Amino acid sequence: YGDKTKRWYLVPLALKGDWPALVKIGSLTRSFGRLSTQDNEKAKGICHLCRADQAGFKKWHDISYENMVAMRVNNTLPWEREPAILSAIPLDPCDKPGFFRADPFHTLHKGLF
Repeated sequence: YGDKTKRWYLVPLALKGDWPALVKIGSLTRSFGRLSTQDNEKAKGICHLCRADQAGFKKWHDISYENMVAMRVNNTLPWEREPAILSAIPLDPCDKPGFFRADPFHTLHKGLF
């Protein structure tokens, strides 16, 4: 290219990190730190992608296909106000919470693999 400068375009596909950081950056109202001890209407949930641990969805440990699908039906957004980080990123409006991804390195304990 000679003396011409090159222009690079970055496309953010997802954001990975440890869960406390994702909760803060994503302003997530549902996260691992909100596990409730009782089945009540005030339970906020423990997963930003589904309704796990919310009222009526206490069997979040059941990983059957039917249960996983049921927990995603009529799911609400996991924030009260959309995180600023998402404002400039073109994302599928139906999957904005999916931008925040689990990182196996930060999620799983050593020796699990």
